[in-house]
Amino acid sequence: MQRKYDVVLTFIFPNQQESYVIWDIEMYSQIRNTQKFIDFVLDGDKNGFGVNPIEVHASIYLNAQVQEIQTPMGNELIIIGKKILLLDSY
Repeated sequence: MQRKYDVVLTFIFPNQQESYVIWDIEMYSQIRNTQKFIDFVLDGDKNGFGVNPIEVHASIYLNAQVQEIQTPMGNELIIIGKKILLLDSY
């Protein structure tokens, strides 16, 4: 299996649901300290979720994938892969 490292943005919303976005490390490193990026991740209208998150965490993962699983409460998305390092929290 080929090793691939990515940045996973974990969005945590007021109802405690989580959503994930996987980004290339190089792209993340180029824009992470810009006001435009911070406005994007914290604004639900700009990031496409429609609800402002209460927290956003950026971590490096090895072989990150988003997978849908079935639960008694309905389908849920989870992140699989190995978390290597927490980079930032917003």
